[in-house]
Amino acid sequence: MKIKWLILGLIFFTWYSVNAQVLKTVSPSVIQTIKLRTTGNEVFTIPLKKPSVFVFLAPDCPLSKNYAPLLNSLAKKHPNINFYGIFPGKSYSFKEISDYGKDYAVSFPLLSDPLMQLSEYTRAKVTPEVILMDQKGIILYRGLIDNWAVSLGKKRQVVTNHYLDQAISLYEMGKPITITHTDPVGCLINDI
Repeated sequence: MKIKWLILGLIFFTWYSVNAQVLKTVSPSVIQTIKLRTTGNEVFTIPLKKPSVFVFLAPDCPLSKNYAPLLNSLAKKHPNINFYGIFPGKSYSFKEISDYGKDYAVSFPLLSDPLMQLSEYTRAKVTPEVILMDQKGIILYRGLIDNWAVSLGKKRQVVTNHYLDQAISLYEMGKPITITHTDPVGCLINDI
């Protein structure tokens, strides 16, 4: 009986270790083969020549709207990091994505992921969810932008943790990123 539990424990540990590793690293060559679309319906591939932030967004998600100004300021504050707004699925037209960009004066590329290839490959679950990765495909941080949104419909009066900004700043200074993962809060990614 002990051997059975030992074997089951070993299988679970192995499965967990493999899946945990997948969440920490992705293949840059796979990322570069995923065909996204610009708001002008042109094919776009992410070059990953420098560190990048993928921000998964939805034009009808209140948190995606609320965070647009902060994301713009972070992109401006960190010019050595590429920011990409990713809209998963076929639910949103190029016009809706373009209007979102215009309404919030978004300063970084907004891209449709119609087949949800990037979203699924990186295991993004909600909007807005952010992933900071380096050129080698190492995921340095994933999750919340900050701790303003506690849960759907519940927000803090004062933001006390600026997770994405802190992760980028520490990375740029060559220091270890202390918080590498938070559980994102937002609208579930789906393709209805």
